[in-house]
Amino acid sequence: PENHSLATPTPAVPAQPPLIEATDEKPTGTLSPAPSGAAVPDVNIPKSWKDIVEVRPSTIPDAGDGLFAVRDIPMYTPLGFYFGVPMTEDEFDSLKDHVGIASHYSIMYRRTVLDATDEHGQPFTDPNGPLYCPFHFMNERIGRGNVAFLEGHVVNQVICMTTKNVKAGQELFVYYGSEVDRDHWSSKIPNRLA
Repeated sequence: PENHSLATPTPAVPAQPPLIEATDEKPTGTLSPAPSGAAVPDVNIPKSWKDIVEVRPSTIPDAGDGLFAVRDIPMYTPLGFYFGVPMTEDEFDSLKDHVGIASHYSIMYRRTVLDATDEHGQPFTDPNGPLYCPFHFMNERIGRGNVAFLEGHVVNQVICMTTKNVKAGQELFVYYGSEVDRDHWSSKIPNRLA
């Protein structure tokens, strides 16, 4: 008698991602294949924001610090969260308006202000501090934006995502929206929007 049992199809095994050679060099964002048979972990996977971006003087004259890529970053890559203390516009106006430079570092998200400053209206500048956010140092340069703010799945969650391929060393620019007071930029920083 013939065996007419049905065979269970074997699922296709997905190809393994390419392995790379371990080095002591700082990640560059490029992958190189490992020698045949070597099982080396991927050292190019970022472990913290410091593996992706760094804060240093902006390329915009007199703009202070800016945010720069330390590795090549592909288009549509989520970089991290832009965070701050959520409050209504009225709360912000009563607590922080004209306090330090709070209005320069806070953004409007829907109908909520995300205040990114301390009680003196100053940004958190200690990179090892618990409230430091490197994304607060992104500048705006109209026509040269390469990062966008996206709504997260959680209330008041704002995600910074690349909108273009970004090369290592390139400054990250974002559009802060129509609610931002740009008067202080044009009076203090020539060609800020150029």
